[in-house]
Amino acid sequence: MKYLDPKKKLPTLRVKRGTPQGYFDDPLPWIEKTITPKPVKHTVWHALYDAIRNRKKFSVGNEHVIEIMRVVDEAKRGTEFESPIVE
Repeated sequence: MKYLDPKKKLPTLRVKRGTPQGYFDDPLPWIEKTITPKPVKHTVWHALYDAIRNRKKFSVGNEHVIEIMRVVDEAKRGTEFESPIVE
């Protein structure tokens, strides 16, 4: 994991002439840590498997899925990602 040190104020950066755009003299105060994630005991994939193979109730109901798709379609409307209308 890498993040900026929240205790240090970010310096005012100036671009060095003669170097590629975006290269700065002063390095940012990064903190790097290695963390080990805890194992996940139950995921949506486990729930989906149980719903399909073991006929258990899936945790996400149809009404939620329909609303999610409505919001996604609304967010895409008027953009290059808008889905074509299929009738």
